Amino acid sequence: MNDHTMKELEKRISHLESQLEFESELLSKVVTQVEALKNLLLQIIDDQTISPHLLYNFYYSILKKNLGTKERQEIGFLLMKIVREYKEGIEPPSLDEFHTQLLQILKVEEHEKANYPIEISKQLLLSYLNDDEFPIFDTVAKKILDKA
Repeated sequence: MNDHTMKELEKRISHLESQLEFESELLSKVVTQVEALKNLLLQIIDDQTISPHLLYNFYYSILKKNLGTKERQEIGFLLMKIVREYKEGIEPPSLDEFHTQLLQILKVEEHEKANYPIEISKQLLLSYLNDDEFPIFDTVAKKILDKA
């Protein structure tokens, strides 16, 4: 390659690096704005005298959206493990115990646990009620919820 070609390539690389930096900054700003909007929405919900279930549904929705495939599978495995133990005669855990296990699966740090109220576990278990495909999930979910 001659000097002219090298300079042109360096110029292009510099331009691409600048563009990448700009897009990274833009993405960072968007993520920050989304976080701010989420916090604002939580603040608005907290300040209203509306059903507290709306807030828990919101927390549950955030949790579901933030879960990766691995975490979703691990939650399913937790429920399957509890069902298997139930079939073996072992009583399902209490709601508090289930919630603790859920937070462990999600690798929630101690200082973040306040952001994951027990109502998230309730919503998760409620989603398994009336499961026509796997009625045993319904039975186990009811037993856990009954121990609340």
